[in-house]
Amino acid sequence: MNNHYHLLIRSLNESLSKVMGTLNKRYSDYFKRKYHYCGHLYESRYFAEATMDAKGILAASRYIHRNPIATKNPMVERMEHYPYSSYYLYKTNPTISPI
Repeated sequence: MNNHYHLLIRSLNESLSKVMGTLNKRYSDYFKRKYHYCGHLYESRYFAEATMDAKGILAASRYIHRNPIATKNPMVERMEHYPYSSYYLYKTNPTISPI
């Protein structure tokens, strides 16, 4: 996605707020240095939704992986062609599961 990203993560040792704060700060610092950018990089705070059961995790994974092809103007023809997705890893290695 060119204006947002999706993650399906579980953090046992740190709060999700701290994990996302660190991730966004580090990327923001990198981007600003690389492109000599000044100002806010993100429009708003991250959005999080708890997913507790296997069915919910699979639904979230499906939504995330289909996002590049489900847009008005699909970014790729097939999910495995989107280079910033873990879909190809799941497709080519059946022993890996998001659950």
